[in-house]
Order: sequence, then structure tokens, then C-alpha cells
Amino acid sequence: MTLQLKPDFSADGGLKAFPATLGRVHAREIGGLGLNVLKQEVEFPVAVLKSSALRHNQLWMRAFLARTVASIAPHGKTTMSPELIAMQIADGAWGITAATTAHIRSYQAHGVRRIIHANQLVGKENIRGVFELLAQDTDLDFYTLVDSRAGFDLLAEGLARTPIGRPLQLLLEIGAKNGRTGFRILSDAIALAEDIARDPRFTLAGVECFEGVYTGRSSDHDHQAGSMLDRMVELALQLRDRKLFGISRPIFSGGGSAYFALVARTADEHLKEADFRVVLRSGCYLTHDSEHYRLIHQRLGLEGEVGEPKHGLLAALEVWGCVQSCPEPGLVLVNLGKRDISYDIDLPVPMWTCARGGSEAIPAEQDMRVTALNDQHLFLSVAPESTLAVGDLVGFGISHPCTTFDKWKMMFVVDDAYRVETMISTCF
Repeated sequence: MTLQLKPDFSADGGLKAFPATLGRVHAREIGGLGLNVLKQEVEFPVAVLKSSALRHNQLWMRAFLARTVASIAPHGKTTMSPELIAMQIADGAWGITAATTAHIRSYQAHGVRRIIHANQLVGKENIRGVFELLAQDTDLDFYTLVDSRAGFDLLAEGLARTPIGRPLQLLLEIGAKNGRTGFRILSDAIALAEDIARDPRFTLAGVECFEGVYTGRSSDHDHQAGSMLDRMVELALQLRDRKLFGISRPIFSGGGSAYFALVARTADEHLKEADFRVVLRSGCYLTHDSEHYRLIHQRLGLEGEVGEPKHGLLAALEVWGCVQSCPEPGLVLVNLGKRDISYDIDLPVPMWTCARGGSEAIPAEQDMRVTALNDQHLFLSVAPESTLAVGDLVGFGISHPCTTFDKWKMMFVVDDAYRVETMISTCF
């Protein structure tokens, strides 16, 4: 796997997990040093990306998209990694999705040429900053959301202060009761669409929702997400019939990593002849996870759905720690915690162990489970007769990649033997 590295990306002991004894090393050089995580030639805790799983997930998504009418603008906030985002663009991503103005600036600075800001643009300085960027970078293809008259008025006021020299492209967002942002009433969305179409400072470019507000952990969520998408189809077709879209191929976009297949299937069923550009925004497909999304995809039957590659998405992201204490039978403390690994949806999942002095990852015992996390400590429940000892390594899978990536400025990319191949940076 080839990554497009930042020209100036290097690391030293000031970054978590990087061996301080190496001094400063450029990303181009790290793979030649022969470092091995299992031989404890890096510092712990350490976050790693398995290159074989990344490659597999690239191919899986490519095959999935080829069987649908959809394209993808993956959410860059998942990794905020210039190297991984560049890899997604090289894979054929239609664009990259942002959530904040800082994301927009970061993407543009790293060469991204099409950005969906999948959020409402609010705040006087936020609006001014984005509009100044658009005025300066006249070729940047940019879209943002609107879900209210008040939000639209803020954008109009911003354009009066900071003209961008071209129409601002808007996507109408559909929401659901007790959900997140987005219009609750379709007639309100249509009324605003009519005003947008009359205002030369704006272009109505499509419709959008975040069906991921439903987490995907139950069949009730499946029904609710499907209902939201059906409402978005209804809105899209009404806007098309009223000739309110300002571009020839309007956007129909759904945003979660749980239900992207449902978005594509809904579009295949209802919009195939309507000439919409269907844009998925899943950010987590590239690294997947070991619990939350894995269980959802398993329940939804996504594993093996698209033929080759035959398996579903694979977990590429792991965090490894070193056993620091075995203070009583059945309890092991590992030197990683909330500062190192996600815990907002599920606790980490013990996947592997490696004995001190060893060089092979062994599947974790089935009765191992994480019971708690402190800032820098992980509580691991083990069988009383467990042989896990101080100095041994434990590798953990995660739920929700977004909130593991944001804890690291650098991650090693490793092969299946945990030899370091390269490293990636993040820009949180």
C-alpha cells in the first residue's frame, strides 16, 4: 500500500508511542528501520493501522459502489489524516465531507478540491472565514447545509458582507422528530427551496440527511432510518418536479457508516431514472471497527454482500498496551486509557496478546473483557488462572474509529506481523 505522505511529516519522542531513542525520523524512513510492535520496539500505548485491512476495505468499498448508483465523499473527520484522505481521493472519492470550518481549511490546504460541509454554517466569524476562502479559491467546489429560514438569513447576511463571486451551493437537510438537525416538515423545506431558487446569490444543489442519528443497533432503527430516507426521496422528487434545483444533476446524500447500504439501496429503488448524484458520506468504512459497526454490518447482512472481496469490512485500527500490574487474581491493569482509545459507544475489545519476549499475536482468551477505563489505565478482567503477566502486551479493537483517531497525532501502519511499514499524521 502506497501512502502520499506529507512532505514535511516527521516524528520524534514528543509524539505518543514514537521511540524517543530514535531522535527525529521522517515518515519516508521509518519503514526501513525494521521496528516491530510485538518486539516492543515502540513505546506503549501505541495505535496501529493494519495495512492489509486498509487495502481490503478500499477494495470492498470500491466493489460496493460499482454495484450501486452511488459515489462517496467520505467524512474526513473520522481520521483527519492527510495521508488517508489522499488515499481515499486516489481511490475515486467524489469529494470529502467536513463538519467544521477548521476541517474545511485543513482539507483545502491539503489539496482537496470538493468539500461537502455536512453541517449548518453559523457564527459570524465562521461564515466570514469560509466565504473569504471561497472568494480566494474560485475553483473550490463547496456545498453547505441549510435547515431553516434563520440559517438561510445568516448566510445571506454573510454574503452581503463577504461576497464570494459565485452562487453558494446549498443542500436542504431533512431531519426527524427527536433527531438532530434538519427540516421536520417537508412543506417548510419546499418553501425555503423556492426562496433559494429565486435568489441569485444561492444555488439549490440537492438534499441531504444524516440517517446515522439512528445508531443501527435494532430493527426499529432500520425502520426509522428507512422512513427518513423515504421522506428525502419525496422531497428530492418534489423539488425536481418544481424545477427548483440549480444544477443539472442534484445531490442526494446520506451520511452514516451504519446505513450507507440502505442509502444506496433506497436511491437504486427510487432515483435510478431521476439523474440524481447519490453521495454516501461514510467515514468509518476505511478502518471499520471491532464492535459497534461490526455488529451492525453483521446484523444487516453486509458481510460478503458485494462478491469480491468476499469478506465484509475488516477492523484495521488497534491500540496496544503493556500490562503494568496484576494486583489480584482476575484483574490486570494495562497502561492505556481514555486518553488513548475510544469509549463513547462501547469499551475496547481484547483481541490479541503477546508474551514479553515473544513476537506473535495470539487471540485473546474469550473470557477477557474490559470493565473500566481511567485516563491512563485500562481494567481488564481475566480468568483467575490467566497467565497474563507484567510486561506482556494486549491488543484491543475499538468501537467508533472517530474517537480513537482524535487521540493520536501519529499512527504506525503495520503489516500482519506488526512490522512498521510507515506512519500517518492527523490534523485534529
